[in-house]
Amino acid sequence: MPQPKIVTYEPYDRKQQGYLRSWIEMSRNILQNREIISQLFIRDFLGGFKQSLWGIGWLVVSPILGIVSWVLMNSAGVINPGDTGVPYPVFVILGSTLWGAFMGFYNAATNTISSGSSIILQVKCPHEILLVNQVAQYLANFIFNLLATMGIILLLGVVPHWQIILLPLMLLPLFFMGAAIGLVISVVNIATTDASKFAGYLLNLGMYLTPIVYSKGIEGSILGTIIRWNPLAYIISGARDMIFFGHVENLAGYWISAALSLLLFLISWRFFYVSERLVIEKLST
Repeated sequence: MPQPKIVTYEPYDRKQQGYLRSWIEMSRNILQNREIISQLFIRDFLGGFKQSLWGIGWLVVSPILGIVSWVLMNSAGVINPGDTGVPYPVFVILGSTLWGAFMGFYNAATNTISSGSSIILQVKCPHEILLVNQVAQYLANFIFNLLATMGIILLLGVVPHWQIILLPLMLLPLFFMGAAIGLVISVVNIATTDASKFAGYLLNLGMYLTPIVYSKGIEGSILGTIIRWNPLAYIISGARDMIFFGHVENLAGYWISAALSLLLFLISWRFFYVSERLVIEKLST
């Protein structure tokens, strides 16, 4: 007589899924819900300018206002940026734009849960689509910001290298690094908001530890040592080198930093994925 088949039912636990299966599942969820993502994007993007008098004009003014203080300090001799290779205003405005991209991706990932809390509690949907929506919102704004930046650079007499067409690929490590930090903070924020405040302070400090307003050629100092171990220094400097000169000066450092950013993103993305039940429980209480 055949033995009866025994079926064991266990609580669904995403932690039991391996890393590869988790990444495949999240990618499938994004593809299957692309229509919802597009609807959320249109709603949120248009809503962001409804109560603004200048509207999209702020995206043009922001890069100009952002460099004024640094240019004034440089002209007054307060700061010595070193050999930048291009006029200092051009160097600063592009560096600030690239750092802004990193912070934009970080903020988009950090706000993934808080901005979509009403959707999470009312609609059953994978939380990955909220991240895609937030990143798409930022990218739409960044495109206008970047175009304004390029226009200012041309007005200042600097013509970008033709390999600027590789900029979208050069921005990927900035997305991976910013989203990696932001996804972890977005989950931890459910338990305590101190995490985002602390991370905000560290990232504000990080701007001054990254060659944004000064050149990367600083040797024989504590700051030079920090820059040498700062992956964002290689990523941002590499993107800036490609735009201005058509090549990356420290290619090995750039690729190592880019690989590290991708690894951190994949780990944090899975952390975000397996934390979905905890997020729902915390938001419901």
